[in-house]
Amino acid sequence: MRCANLHIDINIKGTWNCCQVAIPYMLKQGDGSIVVASSVTGNIVADAGEVACAMPKAALVGLIKCLAVEYVSCCIRVNCTQLGYTRTPMVEKMAREFNPDDPESAIDSIAVGVPMGRLAKPTERVSSLPSWAVMSLAI
Repeated sequence: MRCANLHIDINIKGTWNCCQVAIPYMLKQGDGSIVVASSVTGNIVADAGEVACAMPKAALVGLIKCLAVEYVSCCIRVNCTQLGYTRTPMVEKMAREFNPDDPESAIDSIAVGVPMGRLAKPTERVSSLPSWAVMSLAI
């Protein structure tokens, strides 16, 4: 339960609180853009053992949809990226715990569902967000 509360506090409450602080400034200046990084885990993909992570990520998608509809007439763009699996130290640790003898096979089994056939590198995720944000400014 502690893990679930941490995910809720960071993902949902943290995003909500940031939006509540930022939106009044955006309303005052007459425009703005909010981009939230969520995940495919939750409302697109459901994996066993990931309830604590999946539930708040799915909630973020709902929050962003509501904020987008609520503030579109105020020239505030609200968007959400839904990133897929990324090969992070956390994913590698989970793979070692799942299959200590062959953690790479655990990672390979996740990658089967990824169109590019592998997990993304963290640098690929970080580099894609600024360009996505710039594209959203043009809309």
